[in-house]
Amino acid sequence: MDCTAFDLSAYPGLVISLASASGDIAAVGIGVDLADGDKGEKKIDVPTTAEEVTITWSDLGISDASRVKTIWGYFPNGASDVAVDLVIDKLELAP
Repeated sequence: MDCTAFDLSAYPGLVISLASASGDIAAVGIGVDLADGDKGEKKIDVPTTAEEVTITWSDLGISDASRVKTIWGYFPNGASDVAVDLVIDKLELAP
């Protein structure tokens, strides 16, 4: 059994709830790597009050979530001191 990739095809995508009270963190990127080497990503705006965002596999540019290897995030504006201002209340598979 291969434990380096996960079949997430039963889920439509990811749900994330996040906020940047000061507005200093304007966006974050969410992405996935697939076992075959393909990847997908999407930049999402970060509101100043907590808001739940659903990101579908299609939003990420992938059509098959049966071999997901990694789920990752990044800061497109180059922010480095995010611990104080960025609040992520939830990151889970969409129901």
